[in-house]
Amino acid sequence: MNENNPFSAPSRQSPAAIVLFLIKFLKITVRQAWPALIPLLVGTRKLDFSDWYVYALIIGVAAIYLFFSIFSYLRFYYHLNEGEIVIKKGVLTRTVVNLPFEKIQTIDFKQNILQQVFGVVEFAIDSAGSKKQEVSLTAIPLHQAEALRQFILDEKKQKATGQVEEAKSEEAISHEDSLILKLHISDLFKVGITQNHFKSFGLMIAFSFWVMDQVRKITQENDFGEEEIEETVVNYANGTLFFWLLFTLFLVFIPFVISLFSTVFRHFNMQLSLSKDGLKLTSGLFNKKQRSTTLNKVQATAWGHNPLQKLLQISTIKIYPASSASIRLKNILTIPGGKEKHVNILLENLGLGSKDAQFKTHQISEFYYKRTFWIVGIIPAFLATVVSFWNWSFYSLFFCLWPVLVGSTTYLQYKKWKILVNENILRIQFGLFGLHNKIIFWHKIQAVKISRTPFQNKYGLANITFYQAGHQIKVPYISIGLAEHLQSYALYKIESDQEGWM
Repeated sequence: MNENNPFSAPSRQSPAAIVLFLIKFLKITVRQAWPALIPLLVGTRKLDFSDWYVYALIIGVAAIYLFFSIFSYLRFYYHLNEGEIVIKKGVLTRTVVNLPFEKIQTIDFKQNILQQVFGVVEFAIDSAGSKKQEVSLTAIPLHQAEALRQFILDEKKQKATGQVEEAKSEEAISHEDSLILKLHISDLFKVGITQNHFKSFGLMIAFSFWVMDQVRKITQENDFGEEEIEETVVNYANGTLFFWLLFTLFLVFIPFVISLFSTVFRHFNMQLSLSKDGLKLTSGLFNKKQRSTTLNKVQATAWGHNPLQKLLQISTIKIYPASSASIRLKNILTIPGGKEKHVNILLENLGLGSKDAQFKTHQISEFYYKRTFWIVGIIPAFLATVVSFWNWSFYSLFFCLWPVLVGSTTYLQYKKWKILVNENILRIQFGLFGLHNKIIFWHKIQAVKISRTPFQNKYGLANITFYQAGHQIKVPYISIGLAEHLQSYALYKIESDQEGWM
């Protein structure tokens, strides 16, 4: 073993990987075969568990899965070799993965309830240019995972800066993480209240239709008169206020409770901390996750709130690390219940100053809402009114209200869409009913594109898009002079700044 590399010798994962592999194989089978399994379990031709061949089939399948789980564990090795992580795996087909350190974007830890019981974590690596994780160690002890991540990060840093390890010997003192924010249970309940509950509501509607369908099938199978049952239900519903109160509780309150508690479980004990290697975000009750990114890879920071979040004085904070476009969304670090002080602390630690720093403000053109009002509001409403003129009904009044809706919402967007700039920072403000901010360093912009439609060309307007590593910001309807000035300044900062974008 190389003394400078404690991970040079090929190593296996924890034996707990056998159980985790077994559960993984079972999940894959159920996910792919459930349409065929359900009729065998609950259909008219369901399996008779008193027959011996059913148990023989179950034992046979379990034995095959156990075989593959054991050999997947025995034939899985990983080690670090001269600036890359090497994975050798495969039961029947042997696969070797070589991933250079410089391609590694993020290293995250994941820990479901079973991994918590065994005291292991999943070591997951996302790399540049890959749509999925190239490297994932299913079960390694937490202390070993932390040591492995630290070694890789140190090697990347040393290679990027050209520094030798001996020069850092005086800095080998233990470095404790500095806590930026922590969400308590009361904060998570606020977050749960402000979540979008339409998904849970839709599931409850679907469940209601499923129950109704099952009742209909039962009545058909037992020769009940459908008209008699329907008449009884309708009479009961019309005559009983309790029925409607219960139905409303079922469709509204239960989805709200489901969203509330799922939010608490998903973001339980959420903490954002700053270490010598960057930012670290941990969260989760049954499925724990620890995600991290180095400070120099942070491309943009955003925060914002909807009206309900504003009322509860919380904001959603997002941190955008450099990443390929294919894995951009899952790499965003999201804190759903941050407060104003958390935003300021985070911006200061990222070198972005305070959210109340001095900026020069530019408003987008009023042509944005005027043109949108005519194209999206007036013209479609006029055409729909003409088409429905001979078949006018109460619902046709919606065509008259449509321009009002489009005009008011577009005007709100226009008033809130602003560009704020100073010497080092670009900040974009936007929103409809809420207000959102996105802030970046000028020198972390990789490219700037100006685009113009014929209408914009006639009135001296343009759209401008700022591109970063796996991320972009677009602002519509600004003057062409301002767009060209911002483009020139961004290119100047890119060329003259010594810090680099990553």
